[in-house]
Amino acid sequence: MTEAARPQPLVRDLIVSLFGLYGRGAEPLPISQIIALIGTAGPDEQSVRSSVSRMKSRGLLDAAEAGHYHLAGRRAAAFEAGDSRIFGDHPYDPAAAWSLAVFSVPESQRARRVLLKKTLGEMGFGVVGASVYIAPSGIGEEARARLARLELDGYVEWFDLHPPSIDRLRAEAAQWWDLDAVAEEYRDFLAEFAPVRERWDSAPGTDAEAFADHLRLVTAWRDLPYRDPGLPAEALPADWPGAPARELFLHLRRTLAEPAARYAGHADLERRD
Repeated sequence: MTEAARPQPLVRDLIVSLFGLYGRGAEPLPISQIIALIGTAGPDEQSVRSSVSRMKSRGLLDAAEAGHYHLAGRRAAAFEAGDSRIFGDHPYDPAAAWSLAVFSVPESQRARRVLLKKTLGEMGFGVVGASVYIAPSGIGEEARARLARLELDGYVEWFDLHPPSIDRLRAEAAQWWDLDAVAEEYRDFLAEFAPVRERWDSAPGTDAEAFADHLRLVTAWRDLPYRDPGLPAEALPADWPGAPARELFLHLRRTLAEPAARYAGHADLERRD
């Protein structure tokens, strides 16, 4: 997918990024500020108001007072847990145990089964069988905490496994995970933000431009580290784009985070790496 063809982020996703970056403090964000900040990335006032209203009705945002919003408790906890995964660097540990999740959900609770499978997939688990999911070191504990927040942990039995050999991973990884889809997402990210890096490296822009680019950057990136299971390089294709994509993200974040926070007026709420 070319940069021009890449779809624009949903307004909801931009709002989630806004609150994740600047809206986790005690003070709620007024709707006027939400509209102004999201507007730097393109969406108009009505789109922002409609999205905020829908997010409130779905329990993602709470109204602290008329026209002022903060993250709902469950979403705030998820952000806190996700900071390390999104902004950190976690090299593969060949000595750490893998996690195997085996679950059983009654047919009468099909919606919970769908949510459980979706959640494990979003956390980076691969599919070994219909109700058997697997993940490398570092993902299991985070997944257990997230399932507990969703009240789904009671359906799952957890097992620690010896790490598979590199030879087995080379043979099985593409069956357990859709690595082609993850690689394509990384390539789309590189295509979209490599020009942004060139622009900022050659001619730094205003704080408002930094804010807009930073918001788009984090929105485009924040789900990718979850879909990537973090397999060892030896088990991945030689042209795996994960490392250059992460380097690009971290470079742009270092460039944009400070001026973006200045523009937002919430530098004390910005999450530092």
